[in-house]
Amino acid sequence: GTNNIQLIATQKWLHFNVIQPLQSWAEVRRLNYPVFTFRTEVSDIQKTVPARWNIPATEVNLNGANYDAVKSKDKLDTKLFWDVN
Repeated sequence: GTNNIQLIATQKWLHFNVIQPLQSWAEVRRLNYPVFTFRTEVSDIQKTVPARWNIPATEVNLNGANYDAVKSKDKLDTKLFWDVN
């Protein structure tokens, strides 16, 4: 059978990809669709699709005390609190 959630999620990704790319990225995190192949090379540092953006350098520099509390989680593969998939 057809997976309606997969079809809807793919259409949302196609729609948002051009006009709101960050929303498109968030929808993939939320629904796990569409499924992408992430090609890596031996020399690549990042081996998976990023699960989050890093905290900006301005935040690190201007809000160091609070950044110190979360810097261990400031990695591209750390899931966001709402990414339950």
